[in-house]
Amino acid sequence: MAHYKGLILIVFSCLYYVSTFGQTVNNNMTEAIVLEIDRPFHSKTDDNTVQYACIDQQLTGKCIQYHNDQWFTFTNTIYEQLYINISGQQCRDLRGVQLVAFEGELCSPETYRILDCISLATQDDIYSAIGPLKPNQKYWINIDGYLHDYCQFNLEISPTPKGMSAKHVDLLGNVSGKKYKNSIQLNWHINDSSATSLQNFIVLRRKEGFFYFDPLESIPIEFNTFGAYQPDYSYTDKLFEPGSFWYRIVAQNSEGQQFLAEEFTFTISGIDLAKTVLFLDYEENDDITISVYDEKNVLLETINFRYKTREHRNYPLYVGRYENQGAQRLKVVVFNKDNDHKKEVFIGLD
Repeated sequence: MAHYKGLILIVFSCLYYVSTFGQTVNNNMTEAIVLEIDRPFHSKTDDNTVQYACIDQQLTGKCIQYHNDQWFTFTNTIYEQLYINISGQQCRDLRGVQLVAFEGELCSPETYRILDCISLATQDDIYSAIGPLKPNQKYWINIDGYLHDYCQFNLEISPTPKGMSAKHVDLLGNVSGKKYKNSIQLNWHINDSSATSLQNFIVLRRKEGFFYFDPLESIPIEFNTFGAYQPDYSYTDKLFEPGSFWYRIVAQNSEGQQFLAEEFTFTISGIDLAKTVLFLDYEENDDITISVYDEKNVLLETINFRYKTREHRNYPLYVGRYENQGAQRLKVVVFNKDNDHKKEVFIGLD
C-alpha cells in the first residue's frame, strides 16, 4: 500500500445515542470520506473499531482515549491556513470533542509528529486553526468516539473560522476574578495592540451539568473624546443558586472572529445565598410542582420534580433571585399531581 505524507487531524467526539447500526463505511482509513472545503458534513460514530495500526497512543498521551473511529480526507488548494469548524454538537454527556493534529505518513505512527492537542468540556461551536499547509496536499481527519460516550456534530474545513477558538489566546493583562458571597466580579486590561484589533468582549457563563455557555453581555471597546481607548474593563454577575459556574471572557475582532481570552471557575454554596426551607412530606416519586408568585400574583418560576424523601423533605427555596426581580412578598404553591393536594406558603422578603 502506498504511503502518503501530510498532516492528519484527529477529532475526538461523542455520539448522542447508542446506535443499533453497524460500522460506517469509513471505519477504515482506506475508505476515508472526501470532504470539500466550505461544505459542512454531518457526522456520528456508529459502533466502529479502532485501527490501532494507524495511531500512536504514546504520542497523544492523556489527551486521547480511543474508542472507535472513522476517517475523512481533504485536499488543500492554495491556502496556507484552514480551520476545522465543529458545530451542532449533541452529546449524551458533557465531554464534547477533542482535536489532535499530527503529520507523517499514512498509517505509519513512527513518522507522526504531533502539532496540536485540544481537550474541551462543552458542546459549544468551536474552531481550530491548522497550518502552515502545503498547496495541493492531501490531509486526513480521524473522528473518534471519546470515553465510550456518544455525540453527533457537523464537521467543516474552511478558510473562515466559525464559533470560538478552542484554545486560549493571550490577549488580556491584569486579569482577575473575585467572589464575594454570591457576587462575581471579573476585571481585565487590554494593551495597545489588542485595542486596535478588537471590537468587543463577550462574557459567557455555564453552570455545572449544562452543555453550553450562555452569553451574559457584550462589552464594546470604548474610546474617549480624544480617540484614546479605555484600557480597563469589568463585569459583575450575581448568582442565586448553589453550584459550580464557569465564566469565559471572549474577545471579538472587527471581522467577527472570536478568541477565548480567559476562563474562571467559581463555586457558590448554600450559605452564600438567601433561602427559606419548605417542609415537604409526600410519597416517594410523587409528581410535585412548586409555583412561586409575587405579591401581585405574577408567576415568577415553576419547579417540577419527582419527590425523593432524602433530597426534598427539607426543600431549600433560594429567594434571592425573586428579591432581585423586585418582589417583596412571595406566595409559594406546592401541588401534588398524584393526589391533587395543594398547599400555600407565604414568605416575606427583607
